[in-house]
Amino acid sequence: MNKKIFISHASEDDRIGELLLDAMLDLGVNKDDVFYSSKYHNGVRIGYDFNQTIKDALLSSELVIFLLTNNFYASPNCLNEMGAAWIQNKQIIPILLDGLKYSDMKGFIDNRHIAFDPKEHDPEELLSYLKKYIPQEKHSAIGTVFKKFVDFVNNNSSIDNKSSTKKDTENELEIKLTNSYFTIDEKMLLAYFYKNRYIDMEMGGYYDGNNYIENKNYVLFKDFCKKVDIDHSNAMKLLVADNLARYIYDENDDIDRFELDISTFRKLISVSSDCSDYLERLIESRINSIDNNKETQTSKLSKLDKIILDPKFREVDALLLAYAIENRVYEFGARWMADQQIRDISNWEHKINIYGTLSQNYEVALKGLIQYELVDPSSFTAYGNPRQYRLKDEYIKQLNNLSDKSIAVLKKVLMDNDDPLPF
Repeated sequence: MNKKIFISHASEDDRIGELLLDAMLDLGVNKDDVFYSSKYHNGVRIGYDFNQTIKDALLSSELVIFLLTNNFYASPNCLNEMGAAWIQNKQIIPILLDGLKYSDMKGFIDNRHIAFDPKEHDPEELLSYLKKYIPQEKHSAIGTVFKKFVDFVNNNSSIDNKSSTKKDTENELEIKLTNSYFTIDEKMLLAYFYKNRYIDMEMGGYYDGNNYIENKNYVLFKDFCKKVDIDHSNAMKLLVADNLARYIYDENDDIDRFELDISTFRKLISVSSDCSDYLERLIESRINSIDNNKETQTSKLSKLDKIILDPKFREVDALLLAYAIENRVYEFGARWMADQQIRDISNWEHKINIYGTLSQNYEVALKGLIQYELVDPSSFTAYGNPRQYRLKDEYIKQLNNLSDKSIAVLKKVLMDNDDPLPF
């Protein structure tokens, strides 16, 4: 990043900041030389790290313009930018706005620094700072071009409705987001809508011939909800009940989409940079917490659990373990002793009404346990060949203390082998 001019401002003051930016561009300042975070083409691009982009822009800048307002001094990000510019000895232009006076200046750049006051100073006084970035032929136009910026500031004692004296109704959503009013599911849902600038979400799909295809955005939304482990249906119901959103129904009276109330949407996309950072951290911490929990759960799994949960674990091997659990059988016959074992398994299959998958493939299943090194030979023929195997003691213990996920895998295998015609 190679930006020559950095406009430091509170996100609530984006309107006045854009007027300043527009005036500078009208004077011929190259837009690629200006960093202004509230505008996509001059600030943080989609997909880029916000804090790193700010840091890079500040480091490369020659001139930093500070839009000093009550919002500015209430923003930790703005104060950090001020400190960074000060310590790097950047050329600076503080501009007093929002009714502030010299005596109100504080921090690293206080009233010992000369500031531009639009109520008292002529716009041409900025020329000495900006002329190196403005084509020569535009120098005489600076007063006219900055007139709109100056007039707006002089006619508005408060920069915008989003100033530090915001109306309670405009503060309300942000206050609720950053305290315990909303559930975590609601916060995650609103954070997703804020991040993607969505006002609504189509919840269904359409038929393409014989295939039902879900809306792409809805698929991405459900993937996000799964990633952060929230019940989005419940969150939607809560927001609807709170009159912050509503359901839109199709001609069949089915829910077609979920839509934020327009005032809710406007408040959501207008939250302060601090609230925006809070939502980003909330998503990140939620994902990290879930990932860490998964790692913790995985580290607590026994070896037998990990074998069962491995996608490569075969159905027939799972059936043999399910048989062992239900019948408390820990020894398995081989060679001629396999015949009796197969008869016992067949009787079990008939008893619980499942297909004969295991009895028909018993030797394959036994080889699977041997390959996983879950069993040891416990009896031998006269020629020293194993005729019976036994689960190792550690795996007998693990088999009787399987995780819920492993038990679910074994139950599913039994359900998949359910025989509707057991005769």
